[in-house]
Amino acid sequence: MDNLILEIFYKEIVPELKLENGKIKIHDNPYYFPFSIVTDEKKESNLLFNDLRNNDLSFDPPVLIIRDKENFDSLLIEYIKQQFQFLNEEENLRRYLVLCCGESIHNQIKYLLLLVWKNATSEDFIYPQAFLNRRIQFFIPEENRIPLEVPLDINQGLGIVSEIKRQFASLETPYYLDSKIIGYNQNGDGESYPLPQISYGISDGVAYLYSIKGKKRPRNENKTSFFKKIDRYLYKANDHVQDSLEYQAYKEKKTEYYPENISDISVSALYSLTMFLKHLERNGITKLVTTSFLPLRYLAKEQALNESISLFRFLYKEERLEQIKKEELVQLTRDIRNQTEKLIRTLRRLSYHFPNLEIISYPFDLDSNLHMKITQAYPNKETHILTDLYNQTNSFSKSK
Repeated sequence: MDNLILEIFYKEIVPELKLENGKIKIHDNPYYFPFSIVTDEKKESNLLFNDLRNNDLSFDPPVLIIRDKENFDSLLIEYIKQQFQFLNEEENLRRYLVLCCGESIHNQIKYLLLLVWKNATSEDFIYPQAFLNRRIQFFIPEENRIPLEVPLDINQGLGIVSEIKRQFASLETPYYLDSKIIGYNQNGDGESYPLPQISYGISDGVAYLYSIKGKKRPRNENKTSFFKKIDRYLYKANDHVQDSLEYQAYKEKKTEYYPENISDISVSALYSLTMFLKHLERNGITKLVTTSFLPLRYLAKEQALNESISLFRFLYKEERLEQIKKEELVQLTRDIRNQTEKLIRTLRRLSYHFPNLEIISYPFDLDSNLHMKITQAYPNKETHILTDLYNQTNSFSKSK
């Protein structure tokens, strides 16, 4: 497999990326990977940090710079073999790989060779060996993965359960923390309320958090008494958290200026993050890095958007198409920026409740990531639903 991996990468992917401008078909499925690959000790990345600092996401496609080719090749082979084995160890992940690429091992390897760079930051394209080494370590499970359980309301039989689960290679990391609130009704039937999933990886004692994703609930679930009760419970996390005067003015539509405010977050994410902090504590993790922006994911959406708009060239004049394209790109940029800002805002809110979680640097202070430090647990002076949840989890370290 080693020779096959390198042959596909250098003899197929490298020339195809250049020839097709990042659009590659695998098993008749079109995929977008707008980046280029060079072997050059002195090459610099095209991505300009100033563009991102100024909230302008218009930049050239990133360049993957390969220095020390022998070392790069070795790490690339190791990563693909690990990813391939990881997906084939779980039947639903293997089936999804076949759905994307067919049964051809060749196509599957090619897809995985491209897909890994969707999860690269701007720095990762410049230093790919460090990136690949970190991704390889992401496959290694933490020493303590016993599911977390904690009661919320003993009288009503409610509790949170958090488990580490596997996910497909198109998502940011091999593993994610899956949390849900469970409860039993009067008939003894179990019900569950999904909390946002946290995609993360551990490398060299550092936790890398990539995303906090909530699940869309079916409309009928929103109407049940169980879900209404949990919604009321979750909003208790807002107790004693006040909006700033600027944000109050924005909500009352007295101004169009949107100020950053730690109250403007999804409260359900705070419960998932609290369980995530407990998981990190059990494994002795004291550093947390949050990835704020993955350029290839944005550029792939932009490329797909441009191609879809071009299909209407026979229906609209060129001026109208340009206007549509501009409006859609503005919306895409706004969506990406809002996702990034909301992720950072949520972590700022978490550090508000847990002062032992300290923000060391914000994105583009040192690099494109948010860096945080987790110090030893502190004695809580005020009772809050999140800190109570965190502390009570100590008594439920084993799954029933």
